[in-house]
Formats: sequence, C-alpha cells, structure tokens
Amino acid sequence: MKELSIYIPTWNRVEFLPELLDSVLESANGHEDKVEIVISDNASDDSTPGVIARYMARCSIIRRHRNDTNIGDRNFLQAPHLCAGRYLWLLGDDDKIANETIGKILGAIEDRPALVVLDLAVHSKDLAVCLKSSFFGNGHPYRIEDRN
Repeated sequence: MKELSIYIPTWNRVEFLPELLDSVLESANGHEDKVEIVISDNASDDSTPGVIARYMARCSIIRRHRNDTNIGDRNFLQAPHLCAGRYLWLLGDDDKIANETIGKILGAIEDRPALVVLDLAVHSKDLAVCLKSSFFGNGHPYRIEDRN
C-alpha cells in the first residue's frame, strides 16, 4: 500500500494540468514507492485525456479514472473509492506544488497521525512573488494525533 494518494479531480483544464503534473512529479522524485497520483477526469471534452495519457506513459505512479458524463462536484467525493493510499491529499487541477512538498508530507505522516492539515502559500503564476506566505502562520503541517 502506498503511503500517500494524490487525488486530482479535473475537467477541461488542459492549460493547467501539465504544469501541475510536472510539479507533482518533480516533488515525488525519489518517493515513487510511497506515492500514487490518481487523476479523475470529469468527462473533459478538450484535450485533457490526451495530456493525462502522455503523463501516464512516462510515469507509472499515475492512474486515471474517467467519468462517462460530467458528475459535477461528486467527482471530488470519489477520491476515497479511487485511491489506495493510507493518506489522501486532494489537489486542485490548477495548483502547483514546491519541490520539497511531498517529502514534507511524507515526514508529517510518518508516525501515522489521524489527520494532517496542510498549510499553503499563494504565489504569482510564475512563483516569483509570494502573495500570502501562510494561512496557519508557520508554514508547517498541523497534525492531529490519534488518541485511541
């Protein structure tokens, strides 16, 4: 079982998906044995399916699910049913992640907390300008320990 499933619901986002997938694959480099990427295509009618196929051909940790019809927000709710990882990270199809992100997440889940809430920073599209450095104040994952 993989430690982390990265679930990316998408619909007609061909202009954003390559940049997102490049950043995720770069961050996952060296962690392929612990990570899976699951892309759920909500019946895109642009060239999104072709982009996904190209990335799948070059990287074995990517899996795809394609809905026959657009099911709206239910595409998000499928994540627990489509992912096999111990932990699930829902990632927007227009996001981009920093190189060290997946390593930090894997470190945060190493002791098997019940929940990890990730902080984020907001940058300009080219990542040159940080628009908001942290929503929680410290830039580190917040862990909720399982007290069973």
